[in-house]
Amino acid sequence: MQTRVFPLVLAAALAVASPAVWTPAGAADGDRRPTPDLIAQNCATCHGMDGRVFTEAMPALAGMDPEDFVAAMRAFRDDRRPGTIMDRIAKAFTEDDVAALAAHYAALPADPLPQEAHR
Repeated sequence: MQTRVFPLVLAAALAVASPAVWTPAGAADGDRRPTPDLIAQNCATCHGMDGRVFTEAMPALAGMDPEDFVAAMRAFRDDRRPGTIMDRIAKAFTEDDVAALAAHYAALPADPLPQEAHR
């Protein structure tokens, strides 16, 4: 049973890590933007699809300075900033992934919503 599960897990991991998850069809070379699916799978549960949900423990991501975003993700990844799950999430992203997410959220309007509005 375990031998049959491993190929499926490996295939799923490769599909998630695939550039197709990041780059929209027809995008120019070097144009790496996170897709709605990637954001939904990794960010939206806590921060909302538009990055506007916040609590004391979770900042809104929309309108966030890209340098601050990158610094926070690196701190989570390097275990210099405590987090309940962000340390594990940050470790899954490459520097290019983090830069793409930082640019995405920086381009969104900063108009935070309390978490209660998200539910």
